[in-house]
Amino acid sequence: MKTTLTLATAGLLACSSWAATSQTVLPPTYPFNPDSDGDEFVAVSDVLLSVAAYDNVFEASPLMVDTLTLEQAIQILLERQIALEANQEALINGLSNSLAGVDGFDPCLLQWTCGCPVEYNGYSYSTVQIGDQCWFAENCRYLPNVSPNTNIGAIPDPTAEAAWVYGYEGEDVHSAMATTNYQEYGALYTWSAATQWELCPSGWHVSSELDWQAMESSIGIPEAELTAYGQYRGDTQGTELKSLQGWPAGDEGLDAWGFNALPHGGRGGDSQGCCYGNGLGLYAAFWTSTTFNDGLAFYRQLTHDNPGVFRKDEFRGGGFAVRCVKDAE
Repeated sequence: MKTTLTLATAGLLACSSWAATSQTVLPPTYPFNPDSDGDEFVAVSDVLLSVAAYDNVFEASPLMVDTLTLEQAIQILLERQIALEANQEALINGLSNSLAGVDGFDPCLLQWTCGCPVEYNGYSYSTVQIGDQCWFAENCRYLPNVSPNTNIGAIPDPTAEAAWVYGYEGEDVHSAMATTNYQEYGALYTWSAATQWELCPSGWHVSSELDWQAMESSIGIPEAELTAYGQYRGDTQGTELKSLQGWPAGDEGLDAWGFNALPHGGRGGDSQGCCYGNGLGLYAAFWTSTTFNDGLAFYRQLTHDNPGVFRKDEFRGGGFAVRCVKDAE
């Protein structure tokens, strides 16, 4: 008695082009008659005959798409996508140029580019392009809670997450945000708050030591001075970053790059743990997200009486402003 195959086994032979001479009991719509020897049974002999119809060596043909290999088809699709994006950008630029003279037209409504505002937590932040980077042109204002504007006390706690607003001694966020100092200067943060709280929107981050160095290089601070520690670097670059208003007479900034650094001061801590001067109207201090060593982190400072940019470390429990930078693309 011949051993018969199941319908599933017969299906393996459907790829053969070798025609059989007899009919089987398979449905009439089945695309291939697997009874190779015509004895009305699908058996092992049929499998052997079908296999013998193929060459000994089997080589798979490349997957084709309309006479193209799959790789060629994908490459064409990518090129068309790039061309489409370029055409869209050209169309948007053309519309922006055409509508530039129309009263009330805002090109940022067509496409966001650096220089357009960023909406975050109900506030519209100004942005500015400096070199290859896009920066916030004003200090962060994220304020989930607020502490009284008093001394921290003992040696600043490097893990403390806190924020202050100059001139406000309470703990009510809405009252703090209603003050003139908050509306003009934003908030000051401990380093832990600056790096743990969501100060920056998605796609942005708290500026790091490397971010500051890249920006400082773009505005002309010599390469050899970028990592100089505990001193002012550059010539007039600090003055170029300062805002046009708010600084003492005779020490006004140039705001040559649109960074608009207002003299918001800072709450630093000395080696004795006492928080020194507020400095409102005299200097601007900014945290970086980069640690220096245990309990310390790098910061930048602009002062009313020096045209350079100061680089040093500070206790993480101090309070400085923060600027966000757009993530690299």
